Amino acid sequence: MDIRELTTEDEAKEAVTLVIAAHACQFAWPDQNPDHIPSIGPELIRRGARIFAGWADGWRGIMAGMIASDLHSGVLTGFGLMFIVLPGSGAMADALFSRFELECRKAGCKRLTLGMLLGATKSDDNVRKLYSWLGLEPVSESYSKKL
Repeated sequence: MDIRELTTEDEAKEAVTLVIAAHACQFAWPDQNPDHIPSIGPELIRRGARIFAGWADGWRGIMAGMIASDLHSGVLTGFGLMFIVLPGSGAMADALFSRFELECRKAGCKRLTLGMLLGATKSDDNVRKLYSWLGLEPVSESYSKKL
């Protein structure tokens, strides 16, 4: 297993597109647009996100996030934007999360936050268990309205 930081739009396009394609049967994102998927990786790079990809006989996972001050507390925080790992790849999930956590600690972050899109996977409970296993605890809820 190899964890790589993706730094170019081309690398990000390839890895993110392939990981999402490999997981397509696992997700049911609201308003999912398959034509948009190839632009996700490059968009993350352009917006300053850090993207880490897990390789083990192919791209097996993606962890993308940004480091910024929390708007409410001012605390420097690592915000996870995308965390996708093939089912049954617990070691990959741990390695990707640990790499992002390390980068956050190096930057002086005091908190790391990941979200979860409810109903997007076949088992929200598995995502909750993974987050708990990684040392995360629920601290907020978000709500969305289609415009």
